Amino acid sequence: MNASRQETIEILDENQFGLQVQFQRLSDRWAHHIFWLKPNAPPQIVLTSVEGNSCEHWPPSPPMQELSLQRVNQNAPPLAMMLGSAGTAHWSASFEFEASPMRLVVDVACRISQPPAFVGSRYRIAAPVDSHRFQDPIELARNGNKTVIASAEKCDASRSLDDSHELVISPLSQKPPATLRWKYIIAIKTDDRESSVDKKTGRE
Repeated sequence: MNASRQETIEILDENQFGLQVQFQRLSDRWAHHIFWLKPNAPPQIVLTSVEGNSCEHWPPSPPMQELSLQRVNQNAPPLAMMLGSAGTAHWSASFEFEASPMRLVVDVACRISQPPAFVGSRYRIAAPVDSHRFQDPIELARNGNKTVIASAEKCDASRSLDDSHELVISPLSQKPPATLRWKYIIAIKTDDRESSVDKKTGRE
């Protein structure tokens, strides 16, 4: 398989705002980058997965060796399915867009047979995240009245921000053998209050 191979999935609304995931083959696994798409502007990178290497049994992000893009129907955005393994553990993940509200849902699972040193997803945040913005949801980027946010769904993951400005999403612990699962969402949020103020003041 070509070491420089890339695959991309994205979703856009009627105003050309959207989200994009770019998968990039690095050595034995697929890394990925999440972009914010805006009209008349280059894609803005928001998150980059932090990858490990083939010597690590418990890498900082799931070691995904297989990637498959699928479409539920012709009008739906592509769905990315991933599989991987390291040591005695096996990972699977799906990257799926939802249109209303626009968001990317990432659903990850890891089957373990022994206590892990670490299981979860680690991202490098492109823009600095101040401590007062570190809450649920976490604000990753802002432009006018639109914000890109990250959150975990149904409290099945813990969120933490370390000193190196990396977002870590990890599942609740379970005694092996077990299947650990964590789900998180990257979404575009519109601040209607700011939009209303802009209309009254004539700002665009």
